[in-house]
Amino acid sequence: MRNGDPKLPQSAGVSLLLFLGVLLGLGPACNNDEIEWIRFNADGDVLVVDIGGESPVAQNEGCADEPSLCDDVVALDGTAGADADIGCICMSSSLRANDVGTATVDPTHGDVGTRHTVRVEVLDAFEDIVQRVTVYTDGQRGDEEIELLQDSADPGSWAVELKSLGEADEVRTDRFEIRLYEPDGTFSGETEGTEE
Repeated sequence: MRNGDPKLPQSAGVSLLLFLGVLLGLGPACNNDEIEWIRFNADGDVLVVDIGGESPVAQNEGCADEPSLCDDVVALDGTAGADADIGCICMSSSLRANDVGTATVDPTHGDVGTRHTVRVEVLDAFEDIVQRVTVYTDGQRGDEEIELLQDSADPGSWAVELKSLGEADEVRTDRFEIRLYEPDGTFSGETEGTEE
């Protein structure tokens, strides 16, 4: 450079162009807007709610481990055991070889307008793998997949509150299928999934 001439030395200009080219080339590769979500748990991990019913609904807990992961579940009102109106199921790995956590609904029955809390507890061994949890509902809400919120202090704890919709005197059974997802099959090696 001579006397304030803004020209860069040729080698610096080439380096700058190469650097910009690399940045532009990496741009699309660094875009994480579309994650392919791979199902982590087995199909059929379902909670049942009796809308218009008058008594708690027994759940098909399906736990592989003994004692059952559902044995120590406590309802939102603090009750447990036979006195509690809380439904609990164990969620299974994709081939049903292992329990990967629990899902609960509280309460399991109520009139139209009742608010039902769905909670999912992913076991510590899997909480870093499971990065998305949804509940799939069909019926009065239509076919809908609703995202659960992850607890800020416990990465294995997820929850959502659902309000039953319908006519005041309606009687029906709603099914909530719990779906656990991992991003891109990173951990399990699975490759089929859904895009968000």
